[in-house]
Amino acid sequence: MIAVLGLACSGAHAFICPDHFHEWVIYGLFFMTASVVQAAWSILILFRPDAWLLLAGAAGNAAIVVTYLISRTLGIPFGPDAFHPESYDALSVAVTACETAIVAISLYTVATRLRARPFGHPAPAEPIAHSSMARLPANMRAIGRCQRTTPTPTQT
Repeated sequence: MIAVLGLACSGAHAFICPDHFHEWVIYGLFFMTASVVQAAWSILILFRPDAWLLLAGAAGNAAIVVTYLISRTLGIPFGPDAFHPESYDALSVAVTACETAIVAISLYTVATRLRARPFGHPAPAEPIAHSSMARLPANMRAIGRCQRTTPTPTQT
């Protein structure tokens, strides 16, 4: 879910990137960077949903949301239209809602993990299906086959 939201935001930023490059190169670079970073984060979070990555995503998307709110209320304090607030549109509101959801879901996920395992407590054991204990019978059979086929010094 969170990766889909990130990819949607990335796609929206890529879609509006050319317009912002025409407005001012720095704006275009901001949207291009946001698009690439959001896409990379969305892919990474699928494979490594670590707390640090969730917190990085929350921080990055929160920064974009704050920038959006400033651009719509006070206006960005630099560039060709400094301190002139931009208008709201459906796409920008939807993308900001997705980014806000990413922040909320990321922080909730990290908080839930911390409540389940407070600081100073060891991490829970890995599930049996993924542990070496699940492979024990196969390993024991393999060891048994090796023992039967290896000649002992008395057999030579």
